[in-house]
Amino acid sequence: MDSLNYLTVQDMLWINLHVTGAPQAFRYADLEEATFYQYGYGNSQSLLPQASQFVSGFLKKQPFAGGNEASAMVACIAFLTVNGAKVDIGDPVAWIKGIKSGSIEASQVIDRAELSQDEHGHDGHEPDVKAVIAELLASNKGAIAKLTAVPA
Repeated sequence: MDSLNYLTVQDMLWINLHVTGAPQAFRYADLEEATFYQYGYGNSQSLLPQASQFVSGFLKKQPFAGGNEASAMVACIAFLTVNGAKVDIGDPVAWIKGIKSGSIEASQVIDRAELSQDEHGHDGHEPDVKAVIAELLASNKGAIAKLTAVPA
């Protein structure tokens, strides 16, 4: 069985820079811990529960001065995508805000993900994580704008 692909702390910094448009102050220990929520205990091979843990944990840690909600959304979808899952988030803004407020469990959406033929979406090559993230940034501009808007 192939292993999962993970986003790095540097990937999270890059995502946050792009969703906010400017470097944000961050707490390194919290950023590292929030990023490591992708990993599971033991053999770390349970993509959907790990994705749920990742987005929920990232939203709890809030490691950046700004853009945490949008960063969590993009990162979670990227994590699923680079591992071969296809998931329809529906309204990503409502999903992220619901997870953050506790009114929605992340797994309510993630558990509906469809896995590719190969359980982890591998075709023998490492996925291009940056390309996946870039595509998600481009295709989710509206949700990102809503999630990074400063409340009046």
